[in-house]
Amino acid sequence: MSKKVRHFLYYVILVLAPFFLWLTVEFFLNKITERFEPLKTNKEGKSLYLNQDYFNDFFIYNLPAFYTTSTSNRAIHLEKKNDRFRIFCLGGSTTAGYPYNTFPQFSCPSSFPNYLRAILQYNKNIPDLEILNAGCNALNSYNILQVFKDLKKYDPDLIIVYTGHNEFFGPNEFALPKEKALLYYNQSYSGILFKLRRTFLYQGLRWFIRLFSKKSSSEHQDYLSWSKKNYVLHNDPINDVVKANFQKNLKELVKLAKDAGIKLVLCTPVSNWTFPPFISKLDTIEGY
Repeated sequence: MSKKVRHFLYYVILVLAPFFLWLTVEFFLNKITERFEPLKTNKEGKSLYLNQDYFNDFFIYNLPAFYTTSTSNRAIHLEKKNDRFRIFCLGGSTTAGYPYNTFPQFSCPSSFPNYLRAILQYNKNIPDLEILNAGCNALNSYNILQVFKDLKKYDPDLIIVYTGHNEFFGPNEFALPKEKALLYYNQSYSGILFKLRRTFLYQGLRWFIRLFSKKSSSEHQDYLSWSKKNYVLHNDPINDVVKANFQKNLKELVKLAKDAGIKLVLCTPVSNWTFPPFISKLDTIEGY
């Protein structure tokens, strides 16, 4: 081996070694803490429950009170499911049961997965059920696709997906003007961003910055005012971008379900075109 080759290999190793060391540390820390997993093992080691931090990582701003996941149907058994029929419900606030099933002050388990469980349990021909409500406020189809990828390893028999309301008003778009939000429809860009968020390095830097930065209320907490400034007209070209992105996400979701042998139910969302951030055909900008 020539001297030049040895020097080249030396510098390659010098540059890559810290990177691989970082990835190794990230991998083992997540194995130990399950910080970036959608489900975490409880202290007794008997069940897997929804990891709130996993869902919060979809969002730019730290508003945990808004991003709470469902307060019921949060866990599945850790051991093999055997004859149990396992159903996962994925979606946004409707699936989560917003606001009654997501705000602690209501103490009311009102969500369609709850009603589904009650109905199915009356059918004696159906084996024992496990229903996991993995809905979270403001998730859109791209985020739900990621949740599906992360949850399918838990061997569900059926996944019910209710999505479509938050394609404009999802977690990243929620805090950004609509023009800047288009960046997040580039899946290469958004995919890299999500992966970076789910690292201890990123989380540590974010914690450090927040620790020493001046605390202030988010200007986007008045969601209605934000919506009025970012409404989307029916003839806005952004509609075509969002529509194409939605179709692409659903097609990939269906393909992944088929490849994994998981039965999939796609629910058609009720139209909300007359609600923020949209403006109906009957309204005018002045009258909004």
